[in-house]
Amino acid sequence: MPNYRDFVTIQLNTPVRTAHGEETNAWSDVYANVPCSVEPLTSGERYKAQSLSSDISHRVKLRYLPVTSQHRVLYRGAAYEIIGDPRNLSGRDRDMEMLIQRVTS
Repeated sequence: MPNYRDFVTIQLNTPVRTAHGEETNAWSDVYANVPCSVEPLTSGERYKAQSLSSDISHRVKLRYLPVTSQHRVLYRGAAYEIIGDPRNLSGRDRDMEMLIQRVTS
């Protein structure tokens, strides 16, 4: 069994309209305090990941959850975008891995 020492919250965006009719993001927690492993990418891994995005910084491994790139991750008070669809590691819905980058705006 993997060693999951970190914890993240996974959120989903549900856009809402403001009083002025503008659409704004409203992120809500879908899964809270999820045990996981958050690891910074090595320089070689970052180089390979540049084909997806130049700002990918971490890999998150966790038990399988129905999460897509439409979700985001909160880790240590910062929001991270999920880049690409998470990868089902065993193909049997046991563990998954996702690449993330910090949200800057």
